[in-house]
Amino acid sequence: MVVEGKTAGPVELLLLEGLRRATMAAVRAAWLPEEAVTGASGGPARRAMVEALERLPMAGIIVAGTGQRGDVAALFAGQRLGPQDGPLIFDYVVDPMEGATNTVEGQTNALAAVAAVPRGALFDPGPALYMEKLVVPPVARGLVDPGQSVPDRISALAGALGRAREDLVVYVLDRPRNGRLIDELRGEGVRLALYPAGDLAGAILAGQPDSGIDALMGTGGVTEGLLAACAVRAMGGGFFARLDPQLRTEALTLQRAGFDTDQWHGLDELVRSPTALFSATGLSTGRLLEGPGRIGTALCLHSLIACGTTGEWATVTSHVPVQMV
Repeated sequence: MVVEGKTAGPVELLLLEGLRRATMAAVRAAWLPEEAVTGASGGPARRAMVEALERLPMAGIIVAGTGQRGDVAALFAGQRLGPQDGPLIFDYVVDPMEGATNTVEGQTNALAAVAAVPRGALFDPGPALYMEKLVVPPVARGLVDPGQSVPDRISALAGALGRAREDLVVYVLDRPRNGRLIDELRGEGVRLALYPAGDLAGAILAGQPDSGIDALMGTGGVTEGLLAACAVRAMGGGFFARLDPQLRTEALTLQRAGFDTDQWHGLDELVRSPTALFSATGLSTGRLLEGPGRIGTALCLHSLIACGTTGEWATVTSHVPVQMV
């Protein structure tokens, strides 16, 4: 989908290429042999992403990240990146090793991902760790919503796609927190794509037309949810989310901070600007992207980039000389 009459400006194009290079840098670092020894810690990948984002000529601040304040390579919420003397222009969402365990165990759908939106336009999840999501492709946007029961969602989705219920494929994280939902979906006769991790890839696939995934439902990470919201906004899909704490301590912290965990938020609340930029590079081969591989003397990397201003998205294959890795 391309938004009629909209073009990306030079700053957007520069930043989008910078985001792609940041996700590529994270994957290259994670691909190094020493990272395989350290497991899913992701230290080299985080440091590589920090360094790449720091080189951009515009400043931004992380709204949702993957670490704790004080660790220079953690990519924590509130961390400033880029020039220290200029105004903050962008909000970042970052995850240099989404599905890190998948990478170590050779499983699918792991990504390095980053998104940027104009400063103040991104939903701030505060101390939340988990988020329930509902994602559908563009043709079902406005027809499927979280106020519906699971059977009604499936009926609406089948009607929008013009397919039988048993032909629908719903992506769900195969975790105990989603057990009741999985049982309900099975009762509706739909096919399930169950994965132990990687709901960012699942959400992006659900937001695309004709991807083989017709919807994503269930609870996963907050950072992954906001990353996916930025990508799905560019693709024209439908996206809803609500904060869904999994521990009593998380629930109490959110309550004290004034968050309503019963409220569902649509795309216009989660990403309050069309200028949403997104990049992901495959860490392990999955349904969305292929993982890194050597071709001769080069490392082959596969990325997906999306620009909300134009509604354009594309997959890009890069060949990086191994001696540069």
